[in-house]
Amino acid sequence: MEWYYAKDEEPSGPHAQDELEKLVASRQIGRDTLVWREGMGDWEPLGEVAQFAAVLGRLPPPLPLCRSRASVTDSGATKAPHDEPYLPSAMPPVLQAPAQVPEPLSAEPPRIVPVAGDGPIEDEAPASVAALAGHDPAGPWSRYLARQFDLTYLAVVAGAFVAFAMPDVQDRLLEAPEAGIGIASVAAGAFLNALIVGIFGTSLGKRMFALEVVRTDGGDPPGFSWNTVREFKVWFYGLAMGLPVISLIPLLNNFREVKDRQPARYDIGSATVIAHPIGALRQAAATFLSIVVVFGVLAFSRVVDHPDHGDAAGAPPTNWTNPVTGDSVHLPAGWISQEMKAPDGTDLSTFAPGDESVLLYLGAEPASGMSMTDYAGALELNASSQVTMRGRWQSDILWGRSVVQREALTIKSDWPATYTLWRSGNLFWRLIILNPSPEGGPVRPQALPEAKAVLATIR
Repeated sequence: MEWYYAKDEEPSGPHAQDELEKLVASRQIGRDTLVWREGMGDWEPLGEVAQFAAVLGRLPPPLPLCRSRASVTDSGATKAPHDEPYLPSAMPPVLQAPAQVPEPLSAEPPRIVPVAGDGPIEDEAPASVAALAGHDPAGPWSRYLARQFDLTYLAVVAGAFVAFAMPDVQDRLLEAPEAGIGIASVAAGAFLNALIVGIFGTSLGKRMFALEVVRTDGGDPPGFSWNTVREFKVWFYGLAMGLPVISLIPLLNNFREVKDRQPARYDIGSATVIAHPIGALRQAAATFLSIVVVFGVLAFSRVVDHPDHGDAAGAPPTNWTNPVTGDSVHLPAGWISQEMKAPDGTDLSTFAPGDESVLLYLGAEPASGMSMTDYAGALELNASSQVTMRGRWQSDILWGRSVVQREALTIKSDWPATYTLWRSGNLFWRLIILNPSPEGGPVRPQALPEAKAVLATIR
């Protein structure tokens, strides 16, 4: 980032920021020196620019009023030749404002608008900038890891709360598109993070890395409302609302700005993030912990969403034993089984491939003197809160068994389903097949070799 500064009422530059910091350290320019860089609307006193707060904070305070050798007046009283504050000879003079200031060009510094006044130059920064004195701007990696840590653990906390307190809401969220869930999660994380920072003054991630958000607009210390506005500015301007791929654009732009010791786009003119000094061991520990937490949660969610995440073609077959008949069978490679309860209390065996592209449910109930028509009618009544039956029951032959079949549609998610019923001895069996891809239509057991393998355990 290149800067210009006012010298003899003319722009001097461009200069790198470290060059201007050296000039400040050597007292060749001071807090009232006017500076400008591309992107600024007009010249500003150096002491009011957040990027130079750190170097200004390392300078000693102004010298007190000093007196040179005393002189004696005609009346014999001692008189100091001057009572003015000491000013280094290299300090720029107080400039007189021109009658009119033209509009600045986009890539060239505007004409200098000098500071007007008759008194001595004050060597004090505004309170908002003075709060930054002695602290360097936080680096991009520390800020990125701190925020990812905060968003990750807040997502886990929020998810656990929804799962235990609002299971119905969780069911609806699981059926929503992943992109929508991501956008909602980032927005919720922004609100929760603002709440935490507003109450405790910082977040857990920022505490780990010893980061602090400081206002540069001269306002009150950050509170809940201010942090809420800032967090949603981060959500919109910094994370692009969590939109996949698109969010990388502002992320990279802000990374470059912070790397150049400039405020992120969402903090321009209002805030900056400073880093308090911490040891190398704490820095390494915070980095390690944040990476472990972020990638650990991602890996765990992957395992939960896809239990068999390996290569189905290379996975060994799974052995399954029918809990009713006691017969065993090898399921095809990549398939898994699990026992569960149906809404009506019936024990069900569930089967699915690793990608859960199709779901099978197998269960049995005592016939109790019922006919197939009666059993089908009772099943349809019990399932009416879960599915909407379509068409009529149709008789068919399935691998040598007389069965009845009917299509349905789940109420919550509109998944196509196929019900297959048959009688074996004194038991009624039911095989339900769900297709989580609504556009794929119902899946009949005749099209699944896996269904044939499962039914082979039923005599």
